[in-house]
Amino acid sequence: MKHMIVEQEYWNNSYEIYKFARLSDIDPTKQLIERYIPFTKNNEQAFELGCFPGRFLVEIGQKGYILNGCDLAPQIRKELKGWCLKNNCRVNQFYNEPYLKFKNEQYDLVASFGFIEHFKNYEEVFIQQCGMIKENGILLVQFPNFRGAIQHRLHKIFDAYNLSNHVIGSMNLEQYRKLLPNNFEILFCSYYGNFDFWIDDFKKRNGKVKKKLLKLLFKTSKFWEYTPNSSIYSPYAALIAGKKSK
Repeated sequence: MKHMIVEQEYWNNSYEIYKFARLSDIDPTKQLIERYIPFTKNNEQAFELGCFPGRFLVEIGQKGYILNGCDLAPQIRKELKGWCLKNNCRVNQFYNEPYLKFKNEQYDLVASFGFIEHFKNYEEVFIQQCGMIKENGILLVQFPNFRGAIQHRLHKIFDAYNLSNHVIGSMNLEQYRKLLPNNFEILFCSYYGNFDFWIDDFKKRNGKVKKKLLKLLFKTSKFWEYTPNSSIYSPYAALIAGKKSK
């Protein structure tokens, strides 16, 4: 995909050490799914763009959705389906194909988690995802908030390589609110997760000084859950919207 700023090899290497595990009940995105995604009634189908490793897709599966998705990671062929079935999810098909192959298909729920921010043409990706929603279906777009002033500074200091793999301009919820077609009703559109911070440093790029500073920062983590949500420092952003019937 020519507009993707990250080489697929990066994801393949990072997933080599990935171990499947269910999310904690206090995970803020899991809580978001539990609150805003309803249980299914008539075998509704869900599709995730960039679905490996399926951490959140499994939670959608707990709502009764029949799961579908696409990802270029080779592990999707066997590992993801087995993981979902192990967790009592119903699975239709996972495709080892680019998402553009499915942009003209429609599903009852179309989700992306940490996907859109890796594309230079993120506005186009958003519109394409909106177009994949059936009437009365649900759109869910979630991404990290590296754009917020405090988050951006911390990632620039401790997580610079990972930061460079993200299109910071894509992490602005207001632009998606404006782009959302008129036949959608917003259910949730906010930055969330209180304050939290993590790094994607599986190649151990931080030196001794930065590691010591990180330890000092993480010593304050017991207070993070008490901070209010803010676009400046909250770690996540999401837009959830329902498509109206004609």
